[in-house]
Amino acid sequence: MHTKSPTHFIELITPFYKGSLFLCAGAVIHAVADNQDFRKYGGLVSYLPMTYLLMLTTSLSLVAFPGLLNLLHADAIVGKELACQSR
Repeated sequence: MHTKSPTHFIELITPFYKGSLFLCAGAVIHAVADNQDFRKYGGLVSYLPMTYLLMLTTSLSLVAFPGLLNLLHADAIVGKELACQSR
């Protein structure tokens, strides 16, 4: 029987994280009426609070911030790798 490792889980969830970030970026571009001048992007937190929250949470999880899902699986991968090397 084939068991799934933490690496398989990360391979599955990373595209969802990246897709979420692209959707958030599209929401920001749409909200500023296709304006690409970053100097005019100030204050979007108050204008798009849910997009900001989703983008922040997704970004932190993608870089394995403590307490978020990706960190738990990254630790499991490192633990398994260390266990394999110690044999």
